[in-house]
Amino acid sequence: MKQYRLELGEEEYQVILELGQYRGNGRVAITVVDAEEGEDLLVATVNIPEASLEEGETIIKDYSENSGILKFLVQNGVVSEPIRNISTGFVQCQVVKIL
Repeated sequence: MKQYRLELGEEEYQVILELGQYRGNGRVAITVVDAEEGEDLLVATVNIPEASLEEGETIIKDYSENSGILKFLVQNGVVSEPIRNISTGFVQCQVVKIL
């Protein structure tokens, strides 16, 4: 598996990305895993069931503990630049294409 260097806050990690699916609707989930410890660091996506998505799209959670994950995923060619935003009521999440 390909490893990436991720700076998160003041920490730096060697990570791998695991693609999975959300139960119920099968949408793409991206989990960031610490390559050295084998533990999940974060889930880069969020499942908003009422959101309308096209085939190959997912929603990125780029706020709170995930701040900066969208930039990381785009820079590493994992996802496209944001296509549009979706409001969760509290924050805006970005819809992207899985590359």
